[in-house]
Amino acid sequence: MDDRLRIELEQAAVRGCTFEASPAWHFLFLENTALLQDLLELVRDAEDKEAITDAVVAFSDSSPASAADACAALNRMYSAVQGNGVCFSNALTAFFSEAEADRLKEALGVPTEYICAGTLVFGNFESADPAEIRWNVFSYMK
Repeated sequence: MDDRLRIELEQAAVRGCTFEASPAWHFLFLENTALLQDLLELVRDAEDKEAITDAVVAFSDSSPASAADACAALNRMYSAVQGNGVCFSNALTAFFSEAEADRLKEALGVPTEYICAGTLVFGNFESADPAEIRWNVFSYMK
């Protein structure tokens, strides 16, 4: 992920926060690393694993306000970088929602009590059609 793209993502994440209190978020950037490839080997049902080069995983505390804000931030990120081979990953979101991922979250600096609000993945594939994306407070689904 080049610096320009990462800056755009970081700016989109914090722009337009809907709640006044500081949101309990944690955004994990996995950028073309061996860790990301190892992680994808653990993820069941991840489509196009070999095409994924980068990922942004959004976590929040379990309050509906924080989860909704984290999802809104992911949506802003997606809007900012559409056309850069980005889509939402339900498989990665589901993986980080499982208890078996708690030790990995802790090792990556994510509080274990945080929930995974959603995931964007980048790579060499076509972006999802925005009309096909469904939303709820915990996950975006392709």
